[in-house]
Amino acid sequence: WIDTGAGEVGVVCEYSPEFVKSRGQSVFMGQANQRRKSGKQVTIRPNSSDDGVAAELVQILEVMTADGRIDDSEIQELSDWLETNDSPSPALTFLRTTIELILEDGKISAAEREALHKAIERVLPSDLREQSKAVRTAIKALERETKRAVESERKQAERDERERVAVQARLNFMVMGVAYDGRAQLIEQHLQVDQHVTAIREIGNPFDANAILIRIPEGILGYVPREDAAQLAPLFDQGYRQIAYCTKILQGRRFPIPVIQLVLHRPNSQTGQITPDPIQYVRRTQAASGSAKQSAATGCLTAAVCLAVVLLSFVLWILSAS
Repeated sequence: WIDTGAGEVGVVCEYSPEFVKSRGQSVFMGQANQRRKSGKQVTIRPNSSDDGVAAELVQILEVMTADGRIDDSEIQELSDWLETNDSPSPALTFLRTTIELILEDGKISAAEREALHKAIERVLPSDLREQSKAVRTAIKALERETKRAVESERKQAERDERERVAVQARLNFMVMGVAYDGRAQLIEQHLQVDQHVTAIREIGNPFDANAILIRIPEGILGYVPREDAAQLAPLFDQGYRQIAYCTKILQGRRFPIPVIQLVLHRPNSQTGQITPDPIQYVRRTQAASGSAKQSAATGCLTAAVCLAVVLLSFVLWILSAS
């Protein structure tokens, strides 16, 4: 609208459907502003000259805005009613033009729906207008609050999921105690690099209250180092899931030593395998080095006895010869 000094001059522009959809509410509210500036009154007043049509329209609009929302079927019903009532009153013309723009491309956006709602409020008598505004405002506030709550729940769910699948402990260690109970032979014969193993809490171990043993189906390979077991034992006692496998096998001077990668996840995670229930400590044989010493001592004793027998036989031969 341009003020020329002699009055305002309206400029009519033709909008493409794409522009109308992109501008949404601003286009329709701009049209409403044009009505206001042109001096045409679109509000239905009690003393309207077309009381019958006006009263029927007010009733339709009051029902449409009662719940603070306007759905597609209500818009279509209003459009059909306006087509059957060709009254040239400003209110009907205003609503008819607005709905035609909304339905032009067969889609109704949220902005267009809100623009129609506000256009209807302009047509309604003042008391019903304020009532409609109050309901619409309350509904919008509720929708915003609901949207915020849903978004907050979504973000919390994402945080919970990240926490659920996150690694809770990661450890790479050399297996201790491989010299005992024939474990060196077990490692040489049955363990391979990248092979999965199982870590299990051992209850009642007199040497380590936090003992965690490492085993394969063929037997026990050894234990988690004492200092590491002290940190991991509480997680094992809570049922944390595990991923454990052999990353390499070191060739020591006397025994092969497996290196194990152990990763723990929360009990409610689907990652890894379920950690078996703890087992009770059972006393096992002496270390292989102790057995070797015992065998060596036995061999020395046997050699000494044999030497003594030979010497005794030699002395007896000399005596008999003399």
